[in-house]
Order: sequence, then structure tokens, then C-alpha cells
Amino acid sequence: MPALETATLLQALSALRRAVELRDPYTAEHNRRVADLSFAIGQRMGMDADRLAGLRLAASLHDAGKIAVPLAVLGKPGHLAPEETRTHPAASRAGGRHPGRYRLSVASRAGDRTAP
Repeated sequence: MPALETATLLQALSALRRAVELRDPYTAEHNRRVADLSFAIGQRMGMDADRLAGLRLAASLHDAGKIAVPLAVLGKPGHLAPEETRTHPAASRAGGRHPGRYRLSVASRAGDRTAP
């Protein structure tokens, strides 16, 4: 991927991450913890700096689908009603689709395998 296209993609992903963080402070803190833990695991696996940066970014975006969920549903205590569960990222296309062209890969010590 050309450097300019990569920079533009990273800027867009960072903007998406910031939008999710501003919308839901709990998710922001959770995403930071997941990113930090993922980074630490990647370091223990011996990943190089570029892969660690990609891993941290991907981990910080794992809840990006929540941007499409109404705030009343995100902050509701207790169980969700059946109609509310349909707005959850796990049940929606917003939370599970991404452009196939921009696959993020994670390498293991055993070799360079791309996660599906």
C-alpha cells in the first residue's frame, strides 16, 4: 500500500477511535486496556514494532461498531430487551463488516500467518 494511502487510512481509523471514545467513556477506557494488554502479549510473542503498532490500533478499534448503537442501549443497566439486542454490534452489520482490502495481520513466532 502506498505511504500516502497508509497515512490516510491510519488517520481515518484514529478519527473513528476518537469518535467512539468521545461517545462512550466506558468503551474508551475498556479499549485502552484491551490495546495495552494486546500490545504486551505481542511484545512477549516477539512482534516487531510495525506489527505491534498495527496490533495496538486494531485492539483499540475492536468495539468500533458501538458507534452505531443508540446511547440509551449502550448505557442501559441490566438486560437488553429483544429489540435492543438487534442494535448491538455483535448482531449488526455495522460491527462485523470491514473493507476486505485492509486486512490487519498478526504474526506468531511460528510463522507469518494472517488471521482471517
